[in-house]
Amino acid sequence: MEYIWHSWIRGYYRTEGGEYYTVAQWVESLIYEGLVPEMKKRGYVFSTNDHGVVNTFLNYLFHFENSYHTMKECRYIGKHGREMDWCTEDYAYFLDYACPPFVWEQLRAQFPIEHLSDESDFSQRLWNDIPFAVFFMLDLKNSPSSSDLENRIAWLDTDEEEEQPRRRHITDPYLLDYGKDRYKYTESDTRL
Repeated sequence: MEYIWHSWIRGYYRTEGGEYYTVAQWVESLIYEGLVPEMKKRGYVFSTNDHGVVNTFLNYLFHFENSYHTMKECRYIGKHGREMDWCTEDYAYFLDYACPPFVWEQLRAQFPIEHLSDESDFSQRLWNDIPFAVFFMLDLKNSPSSSDLENRIAWLDTDEEEEQPRRRHITDPYLLDYGKDRYKYTESDTRL
């Protein structure tokens, strides 16, 4: 596996301008000049420093490429992703409002390179999956965007707190006899 990693990370890819970059050089450029500033602009911070984000992203790309060749789905999320506390609302807000598809299309256009952001099927699948990988590198607790989400869904919590617990209307006579103290008999109840 180590040999495969070293040969993969040293492989060169060509840009539209005819320059050649290794995967590591391209990822550093993407992270430092594109992804980190874009996430800051959108109210997100990463769970680690920029160097750690580069390492996690390189591992993600390596696993993604290997799973692509074996026709499996890649769900590499790194150490922070496995430990992170998140909910469906966090992920939906990230994908739909904070970082919608045009953000990823813009990044892909800003950092063109063959194989990783060209028009190939591999690249298309990769850029569809990158938001998933980036989400699991974020520090949701310290991201200002998370408080924006909390404000947006706060009304859901207030309605639940204000609502009085309702008693269930029980019509079964056996349950009424069993739970005399728990259930209140009303005129509308029917007994056999």
